[in-house]
Amino acid sequence: MMEMDKNSVVGESLSMVKGSQQFKITRYTSLKGIGSGKYLQSDTFSVDGHDWVVYFYPDGIQEVYEENRCREIRVT
Repeated sequence: MMEMDKNSVVGESLSMVKGSQQFKITRYTSLKGIGSGKYLQSDTFSVDGHDWVVYFYPDGIQEVYEENRCREIRVT
């Protein structure tokens, strides 16, 4: 019986894919004050067969984080 290294993974391989996307947020200063948890959403874009969306929260996700503007990227 063959022993496997406890750090090895069977059936998966990792590869790096590079892509770029440019986003322009117009009237940024007028967006401040829309409220915590409210976001702007990009159009869906694809990189290497995966669909992505960028969410931007000008006032943060929660009131606690209002001083730190939040950017979020999700695979859809």
